[in-house]
Amino acid sequence: MILKSYFASSREAALQLGRQELGPEAMFIEIRKSAAQQEHLGEYEAVFAVPTTNPSLTAETAAKAATQDVQAQSLMGEISELRRQMERMAGTITAFDRFILAGLTANEVVPELALAITRCLGARLESDPVANAVKVVTEIRHEHGIPPPRTEGTAIGFSRIKQALMDELGTLLTVSSELGKPGPGAKIAALVGPPGVGKTTTLVKLAVTYGLMKRKATQLLSVGARGYAGVDQLRTYAAVLGVGYQALETVLDFPGSLEDTAGKDLILIDTPGFGAKDLESAANLAAFFRAHPEIDIHLVISCNMKPADVARVVDQFEIFCPAKLLFTKLDETEFYGSILNEAVRKRRPISFLTGGRQIPEDLEAPSKERIIDLVLRGY
Repeated sequence: MILKSYFASSREAALQLGRQELGPEAMFIEIRKSAAQQEHLGEYEAVFAVPTTNPSLTAETAAKAATQDVQAQSLMGEISELRRQMERMAGTITAFDRFILAGLTANEVVPELALAITRCLGARLESDPVANAVKVVTEIRHEHGIPPPRTEGTAIGFSRIKQALMDELGTLLTVSSELGKPGPGAKIAALVGPPGVGKTTTLVKLAVTYGLMKRKATQLLSVGARGYAGVDQLRTYAAVLGVGYQALETVLDFPGSLEDTAGKDLILIDTPGFGAKDLESAANLAAFFRAHPEIDIHLVISCNMKPADVARVVDQFEIFCPAKLLFTKLDETEFYGSILNEAVRKRRPISFLTGGRQIPEDLEAPSKERIIDLVLRGY
């Protein structure tokens, strides 16, 4: 017995196609709406079960069906790639529309400016800041009486373009490589974020750089110890580093554990990775953090995520009210526009960057210039 599908614009038509080809021995299974990747074949899909001994299903018919399946898969792949290309083209067109609105006409594009724009778009940087920077560059050209760019020898150096972009983008960006809130007492910081972004490893890097290397008494905590893979990893690191460590089963253990850290200078809190479906279970932890403003919350985000996914994660973790954004896995991508996009969109500073698993070497406290250079030139 094999399954065979027929697609058409209506239920009746799909059913009729199957009956015509397979004959009366075909067993009808169901009619359903086509999956998203198959909608181009028809709105409805009729599924039949056909006995392999059915004389109407000859070897030639089976071969034809197999060929059609391969062709359909190939076509779906081509359509998906075309859709991605169209999305990229749409983003580019939108960006250049904004450039024109900013005062830059198509005839004024110089090679260096085109290169800068290309790098910004390639980094998946939102176009509004870039459009403003382009306007600044255009004004510089007019202010200094630079002739039209088609005249020989009038190109503006890329360094001038980059500086204008840095000046414009720098006004929208803040950095704050601090652990803990201002004021006396122990500095307390917690890392939150989705699974697999490197929270535990980053926490250890912070403990070494801002705890041990600065000779501060350091305590590591992890919450949600039950079923949380980072617990054993963090316990091992704490033993190697010779720092205190506690694994808390639930958020109810937090008040007592914080009291037990008297005399510590730096307290770093690791948390489980919460996926989109887990955020409801994170409500108690988020409520506890909100009730303790002395805890400095860093939202950890992987740079190798798509910009739309980064934005979605940042929005989902608003329940934690993170004070800062921390970006990891810089070494696993070539696109860094999301770093700047989210910092500007949420008006939150960037605290740290990481680009590998070496402890503590792969931890960076970035400057504005470093982030913008990362976006424009790469890692």
